[in-house]
Amino acid sequence: MATSAGSLNSNGNGLLLYHYYGSYYSQKVVMAMHEKNLKYKSHMVQLLRFEQYEPWFMRLNPKGQVPVLKDGVKVIPDSTRIIDYLEDNFSNGDTPRLWPEKGSEQVAKMHHFREILASLPVETITIGCLKFKELTKDMKVPLFMRKAILNSSTKCMEVLDSLSKKHPEFAEYYLRKRNRIWQRSPENQKLDDVRLKLDELEKIFDEIEEEIASHVEGLSAFWLCSDRFTVADISLTVLLNWLSWIGLDHRYWGEGRRPNLAAYFRRVQLRESFLKTFIQLPRFVQILASLDALKEKAPLIISTSVFLAAVVVGLYVYKCRS
Repeated sequence: MATSAGSLNSNGNGLLLYHYYGSYYSQKVVMAMHEKNLKYKSHMVQLLRFEQYEPWFMRLNPKGQVPVLKDGVKVIPDSTRIIDYLEDNFSNGDTPRLWPEKGSEQVAKMHHFREILASLPVETITIGCLKFKELTKDMKVPLFMRKAILNSSTKCMEVLDSLSKKHPEFAEYYLRKRNRIWQRSPENQKLDDVRLKLDELEKIFDEIEEEIASHVEGLSAFWLCSDRFTVADISLTVLLNWLSWIGLDHRYWGEGRRPNLAAYFRRVQLRESFLKTFIQLPRFVQILASLDALKEKAPLIISTSVFLAAVVVGLYVYKCRS
């Protein structure tokens, strides 16, 4: 949901989530919110406009990353920390737990898979596949968005250079972020390195396929490691959806490969939390694609400023309808 009605927690303070529709890590938190039936207020941070580096947001999270959760005066950055905070503070009544029963073998498995999935180089794989499209098949990311992402590194470094001069109190963070962006920029991505990362992912999915297959006999109601949908399932679901968007589903669970993983993904797509988390993204992209096409077809009529205004209006309309 683009904007949820904020509910009051036990301290009388509402939950406020700073996030972005297309952010991999934001999607984890949003899905956890829906799984736990939590209402929250939403603040969309426009990453492609580098709003995450503005001083007001850097004061919330000096790393300049979404998501960030505010619960009253508490500020919690990082998707893993946020989900754990929600689990510790909102797990009774109508807010189900996202962990198996304490002390069970399933808890150890949940931690194992969660840690494996959290360690994946998602950014490297994403940029690599956008750059080397031959590694993918039926990519769902539209051309205009691929170009925007691949060209964003140079612009982002320029923005960080400018901000470091205007706001010296954050100069150290900006420089650190700039160096990291340069290291992971498309210019520094090599085809063989990306292929190696994709090959390493095969081993992880082999282990996941084996784990899911072990549930088939008498445990068909199980998810990844429990009959309860857990934080490990959220991590896996977001990953599978992401890989599908960048055109890698055929490699890991399509065309007859890993049938249990394929069945898992079909099943998880029926969950209400999945629909609420991801159904917005195609509509969001469609709006941006339509506006981009409009600009391409009428460059003499629609100036850049008018186009940007149209984007703002489009996003506003989209948020009101969601």
